[in-house]
Amino acid sequence: MVVRGQGTVANPARIYLIYFDNVMKQVKFRYADISGADTISGSIQNFYDGTYEPTGSAPGAHALGSTAMSRPAIGVTPDGTAVAAWYDTNSLSLNYSYNPDPFNDPADWTTPRTLDTFAGQMVSIATDADGGIHLAYHQASSGQLRYIFLDAPDAQAHPVVVDSYLSVGTNLMMQVQEESGTHVPYIAYYYGSLGGTRHSMKLAYRMPWAGPADPGAVQDQYTGNWEITSVPVPHIPKDYTVSIGFLPGGEFVLGYASDEGIETGRRF
Repeated sequence: MVVRGQGTVANPARIYLIYFDNVMKQVKFRYADISGADTISGSIQNFYDGTYEPTGSAPGAHALGSTAMSRPAIGVTPDGTAVAAWYDTNSLSLNYSYNPDPFNDPADWTTPRTLDTFAGQMVSIATDADGGIHLAYHQASSGQLRYIFLDAPDAQAHPVVVDSYLSVGTNLMMQVQEESGTHVPYIAYYYGSLGGTRHSMKLAYRMPWAGPADPGAVQDQYTGNWEITSVPVPHIPKDYTVSIGFLPGGEFVLGYASDEGIETGRRF
């Protein structure tokens, strides 16, 4: 889900929501304008009227594609274009679609296209202030973390491997931070080969930004194009999603689960 705006009459909050409908086996999109606690319009509302809905979904949802495995992702560019990606379990590929004006024409999603084959699990999307679209995802058969940068919604994709040593890149989350006039992707992820140890959480971020993305690893050898490190933690992380976010001052915060509960770590 992505939220833009403050939820007031002067600056309504716009909600962009994507999810997988397990009953209909479809990726679905919903939207809403919120200008107050009880002022909500769009397709995210309490539609329940006490009657059974055989499709398992309230009215107003728009289907983007079918047979997604889990956890589709959505992002929104500065001009309001919504971009979505998901893993298709039929084609075993990373699928992608976008809608230039989802609030005024919520059904106007482009025909899904493939960005990468035999890859795409656990995809995460982040957008930057210049309209760039960043995607990070897992490639299961080779145990890789991969990344795509699109400079426009209809740009061609050029996937690169970020990390491939042993089995890495699951339970990931990505955010983009502006640093020295460039937009740097930060990817937090789980390192399955070291599961059950305090070394099972990793962080990757791209080094000086210039043009198309370069690989972080080639044949399991690190290239130096990405900074890749294990994150030191006091307790053993669980095999759950590793979350990342940025505070107003620019420092990032990682969130993860351990046997001790929910824990966080910060870079100052």
